[in-house]
Amino acid sequence: MLIRLICIAAVLFLPALSAAGDELFPPADYLRSKLQQNNIVFLGTTNKKHEILNFIAELIPSLKGLGVTHIGLEIRSDQQEKIDVFMRTGDGLDDIKLHTQIDSPEYRNLFQVFRNSGGLIPVAIDLPSSMYKGSVSRDEWMARSLLILLNRNPSAKILVIVG
Repeated sequence: MLIRLICIAAVLFLPALSAAGDELFPPADYLRSKLQQNNIVFLGTTNKKHEILNFIAELIPSLKGLGVTHIGLEIRSDQQEKIDVFMRTGDGLDDIKLHTQIDSPEYRNLFQVFRNSGGLIPVAIDLPSSMYKGSVSRDEWMARSLLILLNRNPSAKILVIVG
C-alpha cells in the first residue's frame, strides 16, 4: 500500500509558500492542495488558539469534497466510544475527556462541525491513559493508530490535527 503523507504547521497569519518558494497563497488553499495529493496530512496546531480552531472549523465542510474520510485527533483512544456516541446521537459531548492542553469551547465545537459534516469520522489516536508511563510513547501510539486505521480502511484519507 502506497501512503502519501505530508506535515503542515498551522501558521495562519503568514501565507504559505509553494514548493518553489516563489509563490504565496492562503493557508486554506495550501492545505486543500496537500489533501488532494496525499493520503495523510498532518496539521500542526498551537493548542487553545481560537483563531486556529476557527480556521479548522471553517475548513471542515470542504474536506469531504476533497475525499477526506477521517479526522485524526490528539485525544486518548480510550475516548473513542464516547466520540462515537456523540457522533450518533448528539449527546455526551461533555463526557469526552480531552487533554487539558486542548480542552476549550472552540475545540469541543469541532465535534459539532464534524457531526454536521456529512460523514467525516473523528478518530482518537492518542495513547490511552492506562498506558501512560509504559514503554510505548505517544508518538509511536499515534503512528500505530494511523496504520491500523489505514489497514482497516485502505482508501482512507486522513487529516490529522495535533498540537
